[in-house]
Amino acid sequence: TSKIYEILVDIQSTLKDLKAEVAENSKKIDHLQTFLPQPWSWKSAKNDFNFPVSTEEQLLELEKQLENNEMATKLLQEHFACKEQYIVFHEEFKLLISIVKIFDITISVLIFYLECIGGKTKRFHPKAQKKATVPD
Repeated sequence: TSKIYEILVDIQSTLKDLKAEVAENSKKIDHLQTFLPQPWSWKSAKNDFNFPVSTEEQLLELEKQLENNEMATKLLQEHFACKEQYIVFHEEFKLLISIVKIFDITISVLIFYLECIGGKTKRFHPKAQKKATVPD
């Protein structure tokens, strides 16, 4: 059991490093969302492309022009494709984080179990390690 214990402690040490790396990457992934195209509407077009639109009538005219514009259609398609890829990637990454946490908990439980068997644990109060006595 001592060899198994050593292996589990090594795995736990590696998992701590992995968890730190995953946490750092999680922050980076969340930061990536700020670079995704934001939901694009016809009304935001004047701001996005600095169109000289000052009145509602001009905006409606611009909207009619953009509805038939291939560039506008392409921008919308790219936005939704990019957003969809991000969502899938983010969900897969959250699954990876969950797997790492579950694996870490499992290793911790196994180490604790081996410590208890080997008498190496200091997690219990010394009085709690005495055998319980049944009152007469």
